[in-house]
Amino acid sequence: MNKNIRRVGKFRFSARLIEDTDYDILVEIMSNFVIIKCEYIYQSFRDFEYTAISHLFDEVEEGMEYPEYTILITREGKRRSVSVHRK
Repeated sequence: MNKNIRRVGKFRFSARLIEDTDYDILVEIMSNFVIIKCEYIYQSFRDFEYTAISHLFDEVEEGMEYPEYTILITREGKRRSVSVHRK
């Protein structure tokens, strides 16, 4: 079994962020997540809510609600890093 399979969480990106961000940067960010569900939330100013598996998330016990995370992208020169913070 994949050791990260229990590391499931939710996060949101605005449609505007996706539209305005360079494709290569989006690929770099999203390479940290295996998306298992994506929902378009029109009422919240056009957000995409993702449910995903990631090594960056905490483990979740079976039957528990998936926690929500804020995704932070930091840049130092040409180097970017992705971190998450549980809400």
